[in-house]
Amino acid sequence: MQETGNNINPIQKKLSIRLSPDGLSFLVQDGKSSKGGYINGTPNPDAIDKLAEKTGTLSFSSILVLMDTPKTIVIPAPLFEENLTDQFLKLHSMELQPDQTTIVSTESAGVSSLMVWDHQTIEALYRHWGTAITFYAPLQLIISTIRKHELRIDISRTLAHIVFCNEKTEFAETLPWQGIPDILYYIRYLESLFDLTKTAIRISGQEASRIVKELRRYFKHTETDPSPLLTLL
Repeated sequence: MQETGNNINPIQKKLSIRLSPDGLSFLVQDGKSSKGGYINGTPNPDAIDKLAEKTGTLSFSSILVLMDTPKTIVIPAPLFEENLTDQFLKLHSMELQPDQTTIVSTESAGVSSLMVWDHQTIEALYRHWGTAITFYAPLQLIISTIRKHELRIDISRTLAHIVFCNEKTEFAETLPWQGIPDILYYIRYLESLFDLTKTAIRISGQEASRIVKELRRYFKHTETDPSPLLTLL
């Protein structure tokens, strides 16, 4: 008689991390539930050690890291060559400091991302989770979910990740922001380049509701996007 085993797949836990200039947020997902947290302050090796301590008893099927940095370059995958990272940085007027390193994302939505972060923090990530880590840029996740005739802006505390799609993606930049006038300026700038009359504007992230309320005074087709980027990883 043939033996029957337990064919139920084990629960796959996933750890998603978002590194921002002023903090580290994380989300643990097991397919049925999710639990997250936040560690305040500039992410550094100590913050990574603290995160590893919080999740140290868990085994993850994947560790996905979202790099929330203004030093992000999104490159169409057919044009990207990893041995040309220095040239890409120079082309975008970015200079790599002695304590920094470049991170190349996994390709998604037809693009790769080149990002810059301090090398000690990246080394701490690898020390705890090794090659199981996959890196992404917020712009990539927006590009992978954006619809035609849509302007998506994801807001963190100090950065705005902006993607505009007409029939195709026309604009993708990470820019600093301190207040609503900055967001208005960026949208007005895009208006000078593209016809936004049929464009839906979707705002996600911190203070999205407040920003949407203000933007509707100028752009009526503006709404909040309640899905945080971490849940898309």
